[in-house]
Amino acid sequence: MKKLLTFLLVATLGLALTGCFGRNSDDPNGDNNGGTNNGAENNYGQGSDELIALINAAYADVIDLPITETTAMDLNDPEMIEFVTGLTDLSNVSAVVRSDALMMTTPFTIALIQVNTDANIEAMKQEILNNIDLWKWICVAADVGYVTNFGNTIILIMAEQDLADQVYEGFRNASNSNLGTRLEKINDITDGPGGGMLDLGEIE
Repeated sequence: MKKLLTFLLVATLGLALTGCFGRNSDDPNGDNNGGTNNGAENNYGQGSDELIALINAAYADVIDLPITETTAMDLNDPEMIEFVTGLTDLSNVSAVVRSDALMMTTPFTIALIQVNTDANIEAMKQEILNNIDLWKWICVAADVGYVTNFGNTIILIMAEQDLADQVYEGFRNASNSNLGTRLEKINDITDGPGGGMLDLGEIE
């Protein structure tokens, strides 16, 4: 009887772990088809290299930075861009770069969105703040989401509090303290997925 109970316990635990780690959290459809550009030619826009260089500069002095992968996003895949950034209208977007922890159990995403000079950047920042999901990872959540900008580049940071603060300071240093207004969303993780997120709006 004890052996049977042990077997059932192990099997239940295995199923639970499969549910947490068995799929790619970066795919909004739960599959690995690389997005939904429906066979269209990839379009990474112009300016991606500069955005990647800015991210690397911001990371320079970050302590305990997780192992990350930084890539340009395909503008022909609006569903994936919405999943990462919260933006639903890409008409004023010229390039998007994302940087994520390779371990999907680490809640860490940076996204840089380069927009046209005539775009309403504050409205776009607010849309991002409203739509980002701090529970988008599997079984873990980011403590905070920061949205700011450097000129016509919107910067999104989602991570644990200390790491988010370090990365934000990294962008501040890389921009010579020329960042715009920072918007902030705090995750009250005690309420679990989908609940308890506090939109603090402008904080500086």
